[in-house]
Amino acid sequence: MTEKVKHIDEAKEKAKQAAEATGKAVQERLQTARDKFSDVADSLGKGAGSASARAKEKAGQVSTAARERYGLAAERARQGYDKARKDLDHLTRDVNEYVRDNPGKSVLIAAGVGFLIGLLFRGRNHD
Repeated sequence: MTEKVKHIDEAKEKAKQAAEATGKAVQERLQTARDKFSDVADSLGKGAGSASARAKEKAGQVSTAARERYGLAAERARQGYDKARKDLDHLTRDVNEYVRDNPGKSVLIAAGVGFLIGLLFRGRNHD
């Protein structure tokens, strides 16, 4: 019987050693997996960070281009307004000069224009 007890003790010891070895191997593989997962997460984080940086840079470029186009459009609108104002000033000056030089014709022209406008806005009576 001592022989059987000895074999059982040896079997227990071998099982214990095998369990410890298996536990160490599992721990090492888990650590390796954690390290790889951490590396992948870092890579994704860096990729996301660089994508975010690229998106911010692109947004800045678009914003700058939009500001430039707005400035150009505003400048063109100012130039158009100034030109129209100058043309209107010239027309006003020319009309005033014509009226001073030709008062009779001016009154007749104004009366004719007024009559035509009156006809246009009078409306029709179908009685």
